[in-house]
Amino acid sequence: MSNSLIVASLLFYKETEKVERFNEQKRNRRRRELQIQRTALASVAILSLLLMYSIYYFVNDSKQTVATTANEEKQISVEESKAAKQDEPIKETNEEKQTNEKEKPKETPKPEKKATTSSQLHKPITLSFAGDVLLDKSVADHIAAHGVDYPFKYVTQHFQKADLAALNLETSVSTRGIAAGKQFTFRAKPETLKGVANAGIDVVSLANNHTLDYGVDALTDTMQHLKEHQIGYTGAGENEREAYQAYYHEVNGQTIAILGISRVLPDVSWFAKGNKPGIAQAYHDEPMMTYVKEAVKKADYTIVMIHWNRELQDYPEAYAREMGKKFIDAGVSAVIGGHSHSLMGIEHHKGSPIYYSLGNFIFTDSSSSKGRETMIVDLVLENGDISTKLTPFKIVNNRPQPMDDTYNRQLIQKLNNISYNAKIDFDGSVTISEE
Repeated sequence: MSNSLIVASLLFYKETEKVERFNEQKRNRRRRELQIQRTALASVAILSLLLMYSIYYFVNDSKQTVATTANEEKQISVEESKAAKQDEPIKETNEEKQTNEKEKPKETPKPEKKATTSSQLHKPITLSFAGDVLLDKSVADHIAAHGVDYPFKYVTQHFQKADLAALNLETSVSTRGIAAGKQFTFRAKPETLKGVANAGIDVVSLANNHTLDYGVDALTDTMQHLKEHQIGYTGAGENEREAYQAYYHEVNGQTIAILGISRVLPDVSWFAKGNKPGIAQAYHDEPMMTYVKEAVKKADYTIVMIHWNRELQDYPEAYAREMGKKFIDAGVSAVIGGHSHSLMGIEHHKGSPIYYSLGNFIFTDSSSSKGRETMIVDLVLENGDISTKLTPFKIVNNRPQPMDDTYNRQLIQKLNNISYNAKIDFDGSVTISEE
């Protein structure tokens, strides 16, 4: 009996030991499963935080690229004189000017000009360019009183002599839309475009910070009204490709390409992207440079018209000098700038001109003398070579008109003072010079 009890006790002990080992293994498995779950949850939490940070950074970075342009909405008309009186322009010193030049990026070789054979030689081609044109506000009042040709009375003959004439249209043209939530919004009546067509304007850039003032419907109307008046356009469209699409024009057997682009827009929502309507933006190299190179490949001469820089300044921003050279390195023949409501200087890069701003052209009366100084720039293209000449004007009663020799010489001297490597003779001829 005693032996049987001992055997039974041993068996019970062994069974109990097995159960304990089984339970311990089960507990270990459960601990491992819990650890795996905790690790997985921690990984998901970390990835979520990283994703949220990335989205936050991207959104804020995009907003920052256009944040400074919101303040630039303060135009310098009589209606907007408070904005114009806030600051005097900051003139760049010679030391700062030299610093900017030292900081410019290393130059890359400019694509070689297309070979010109005797059969490809062509007669000189003249392209005329003017600055910002507004057909709303007090300009519209003059048009209502004096007719659609009023703004162009003193410049029509100049434009009609050119083989191609272009300007920046600083307004939507429509009777539809709701004004954007910004300080100044412009919308011109469709009939005002008759004056633009009568003046001999072939193409306008819509790449600026007012084309979408009344939304996409007004943008669509603007493009349709331009088509009805047989005026070409570039810089805005129903989708990205149309917005960046160059305007092509053939003269003397040569194809001219004009591209409108803007580095001044109120909000990223104005950017044309994919199938979304909007403006051709210059805040990022792409897709901009792809379309620039496409135009260069298709055309014999390519001109970029760009909205950029700060208002009422004499000198361009550092990014503008870099970008202008980048266009020319890509094969662009000349760069024509606007937006600053003041004339800026000229710079040559590899023989090609960069006009940093042509200022206002047809605009509301400015409280600043700079806002009333303007000019027409003529580019003469001949067998791959480019020469330029400018004609001074002054904005009086919202329209450009010629002035006396004293005014012209003073304006030309000012341009000589603020240009980088350009010399302007008193007849308006522009040549390359040493800085």
